[in-house]
Amino acid sequence: MTTAVRRRPIPARPPSAATAAKTSTLPLVMGLLTLLGLGLAGYMSYTDLISTALVCGGIGDCDTVHASAYARLLGVPVSVLGFASYAAIAILLAARLAACRRERRSHSVRLC
Repeated sequence: MTTAVRRRPIPARPPSAATAAKTSTLPLVMGLLTLLGLGLAGYMSYTDLISTALVCGGIGDCDTVHASAYARLLGVPVSVLGFASYAAIAILLAARLAACRRERRSHSVRLC
């Protein structure tokens, strides 16, 4: 006759200081880079919509690149596609941060 051994569940380890620092810094960096991308893509989209010259700051000839055939994809300016992409990233990041806040308040298993 065999008897089943009942095992106790392994308790979850609290996150280390390095893990906690990484999880708190990463959303901040992602948010800042997303805002930077939104700003640049928004500026380029705006100049494309009102047909004005870009201010490049002496880096190069931005207008040549902005007016080239490769600046549009299926008739849509690439800058508008970039703005839409950064907006989607910002919305997803905000939703993730809101879910993490709710999870911390409910004291459930920490996945964030």
